[in-house]
Amino acid sequence: MKQIIRLIQLYWPLFLLVFFEGILFSANFTPHTYLVGWDNMFPEFDLALNLKRTLFATWQEYRGLGYQDGMSHAANLIHYLLLWILSLAIPQQLLRYVFVFGMHLIGGIGMYFLLSNIQRDSSQKPRNDIVPVVALFSALFYQYCFATVQMFYLPFELFLIQFASLPWIFLTLSKFLTYEKKRDAMLFGLVMLLATPQAHVPTVFLVTALAVGMYLLWGLIVSKGASLKRIVLVVGIAFCMNAFWGIPFTYSTIARSSIITGSKNNQIATEDIFEKNHAFGGFVDTAEMKSFALTYIYYDYKKLTNDYIMKPWINHIDAPLVQGVLLSLFSLAAIGFFLAIQKRDTTVAPYALIFLFSFLAIGNDIPIFSSFSWLIRTYVPYVSDIFRFVFTKFFFLYAFSFAILVSYALSELTTWIIKKRQILSVIPICLATIMLLITTIPSFQGNFLYENLRVNIPQEYFQVSSFFKKQPSDGRILVLPMPWYWGWTQYRWGVIGSGFTWFGIRQPLIDRAFDPWSNFNENVYWEFSQAIYEKNAERFAQLVKKYDIRWIMIDENIMHPTNDKALYLSQIDTLLQTNSSIQKEEAYGRIRLYSVGQQTNSTVTMESNVPNIGPSYIWNDNDQAYTDFGPYITTDKELYDIYYPFRSLFTGHEQNEKEFSIKLSNEALTFTGYIPSYFENQEVAKIIPLTGSATFDFQKDPIPTFTVTVPITHGTEAYNSSNTEDLKKLISSCDASRKGKTNAQWENQNNGYRRLESISASTCLDIGIPDLSQRNGYIVVVRSRHIQGRRLFISITNEQTKKTFLESYVTDKRSATDFTNSFFVIPPMDEFGIGYRITMDNLSVDNDTTINDISSVRVYTIPYEKMVGMKIQKSEVGSQRSDSSITLTSVDHPNPAYYKIKIMENGEWKMENTALILSQSFDKGWRAYTIQNAECRMQNFFCRIQNWLSLTFPFLCSWSGLDLHFYHFLSYSSFSKVSRSE
Repeated sequence: MKQIIRLIQLYWPLFLLVFFEGILFSANFTPHTYLVGWDNMFPEFDLALNLKRTLFATWQEYRGLGYQDGMSHAANLIHYLLLWILSLAIPQQLLRYVFVFGMHLIGGIGMYFLLSNIQRDSSQKPRNDIVPVVALFSALFYQYCFATVQMFYLPFELFLIQFASLPWIFLTLSKFLTYEKKRDAMLFGLVMLLATPQAHVPTVFLVTALAVGMYLLWGLIVSKGASLKRIVLVVGIAFCMNAFWGIPFTYSTIARSSIITGSKNNQIATEDIFEKNHAFGGFVDTAEMKSFALTYIYYDYKKLTNDYIMKPWINHIDAPLVQGVLLSLFSLAAIGFFLAIQKRDTTVAPYALIFLFSFLAIGNDIPIFSSFSWLIRTYVPYVSDIFRFVFTKFFFLYAFSFAILVSYALSELTTWIIKKRQILSVIPICLATIMLLITTIPSFQGNFLYENLRVNIPQEYFQVSSFFKKQPSDGRILVLPMPWYWGWTQYRWGVIGSGFTWFGIRQPLIDRAFDPWSNFNENVYWEFSQAIYEKNAERFAQLVKKYDIRWIMIDENIMHPTNDKALYLSQIDTLLQTNSSIQKEEAYGRIRLYSVGQQTNSTVTMESNVPNIGPSYIWNDNDQAYTDFGPYITTDKELYDIYYPFRSLFTGHEQNEKEFSIKLSNEALTFTGYIPSYFENQEVAKIIPLTGSATFDFQKDPIPTFTVTVPITHGTEAYNSSNTEDLKKLISSCDASRKGKTNAQWENQNNGYRRLESISASTCLDIGIPDLSQRNGYIVVVRSRHIQGRRLFISITNEQTKKTFLESYVTDKRSATDFTNSFFVIPPMDEFGIGYRITMDNLSVDNDTTINDISSVRVYTIPYEKMVGMKIQKSEVGSQRSDSSITLTSVDHPNPAYYKIKIMENGEWKMENTALILSQSFDKGWRAYTIQNAECRMQNFFCRIQNWLSLTFPFLCSWSGLDLHFYHFLSYSSFSKVSRSE
């Protein structure tokens, strides 16, 4: 009994932390539910599968068409192992709850020990009885301050691991640097290893590393170089613990960063997210720990309406009393900052620097300091992309250093009062604790976690997972419907987020969540979306074949964010029913599963005499070459057999990404495409009718071009705003939640234009063209002038389906005088559909002014199908493919990044006209080796197949059989020893 009492006396603050955590858990736990939604991970749905994926994480085979990891899934290894251990005793539904609150508690305990250590090492040593009390307050502040609340409200595991690990990293680091004990170095290494899951988003690790670097630099300066050896050892330990994910990620960043930043999701979101952060980057908001998470609005499935996600917190945090408390706590932190500098307390000073660093990073709208933020964002590559969510990257570091400085100020204040009047010494700690409790009251009212994330996942998702466990693992699954291009899905049963189904399904899944990491995955969306909303059954069937789709999953739980008609579910059913190779297999609740044909092997196939078709494209919604010829290759290492001058008329990305050029005059629209100079024929034809053909010869200098001229006539001009009053009509708001100032006026009566102005508001101008037939292709020409703020945002909606199929910005050119044209192509849609709506949004997110002028909006009919179908073709290209005499004896695929293929021949065959095709997206990291008679040869001829498949090469050997090995560079797969084929 005495030992128990002794234990309580020593560690009563820890028991209190556990007690408070228990209360918090009981207030926020909903029985019989999962904690699911937003960004989340569910490796517990199949722990063995997901552990294997982390071991071979460099190539993400299961994500759509496969791609090189753009994050760092390998870093999840420790997280998944921990969940595996917990799963031995905890039910699956409880696992994520336990993990979330476990990280919260571990972070608090770590902060308690860190503050105890800081006070003992501080030059301003407080009394022993003050140390545990101040340390307890620091832990509670770190756990319950408003910054922490916002991060836990929509929990994402990697951030929570950062929260839990920060105090322990600095505790073990400071101990090793101070006492230089081997035990402390080992503990630091262990903590760094356990903290690696924070690097799932490597920028989170980067923030932690920057903070550690500042601490080490301070230690080096204070010690006048004496600690250099220890610092080098610390850096070495940190590198070794993180190299297993860091080296592959570095390679991936160099190779693929431009692809990720150029995705549609990131193009649209990056500027918007930065400005939302900027709106909360002022001094007061930063001091009060506010972020734009307070502005999140999503569909509340219980109330059947859109509402603020953090609504329980908004009224609370905006109350004058709470605001006063928040500013008072910041004042205490500021006092702690200046005391640490004034007293030259070398133990606390590095945390003061970390506080200043995180404060300025979050406060990117603070006068003077905001200029540095702007310079870094503008001139340092990719900073604007990787740190667009400033608060998610820096909030825990801010809360961490904030807690230390507040506690330091309280310790100094309490020590000073003790010297004056000891009886009053409890007042500062008591007042600070009461202030903290006032700010966090909603946490203990069930609002520490978002209520709508606590839901019961419908049983049908687990039934689907069980079904696919019985199927071959290589069958790619297409998820329909495709309501929008965002990697964010709203479900009817309450969840909104990045998705979760792939954690329990072995097969590759084509889902919008994977699009930002691969242009090939994104193109799947554009092509299938066009085929579906065009109601083109033939093209839909071709796309299923092109992308090696083996299964189609129709999930009717998926909602459209604005109009369920845009889901097009009945039309999708019609497309499936008209395809005899697609058969319904199972139905579970609102989910239906369809199989596609009878396929033998979906990952490795062979094709003979495939044509070389150019050019390659980056973005497209209509692969006419596949429609015309089926499988093809694209490589500029050989002469093209066929060339499409207007391979892509896609304009869904930025204007400078168009893969054709266009000019508008008063008389005509002129489309220009560039073509290779090595096509050679007998005659030259200057003008070719769209319905005709001709032979011609190209010169090498200058670079030859191919143009299509569309005369502007009454027949081709489908709409002209100059002939209507549309630009003069009343404006509306595309975002009713923004209550700022708007202005729209008609300028210059003779040569008029509409000026749109917004300050913290959305000024929208809608133009409806209800009688425009959808069977034709069109080009929309918006003539505008960008004066200030954000560019004009254009969206085009199909009035028949209510789907907004194009969203983009006008040309990125700011001018006070010149108007410029922006061009947006509308491909043919439903043959019997009519009506489009063009919306122009002049948006200001923060207090900056946005001004854009609109001179005119015109719509012209263009010969879309004839243009994309134009091709230059060698006369000797054959239309028939010969059957290959080569057969695949076996395909061994032990991990995502390695294939062993045994190839045998049936009689005599000509190998140079046969290609082996790997059904993974194109990536230069793939390598192929032929091994025959103990001779290994690398095959370095690789190209695109159907503009997305990763690799093909002509066979170079002529023996009776061979083994072929594919592996992905920098993968975790081991290149196994192979023997001579028999």
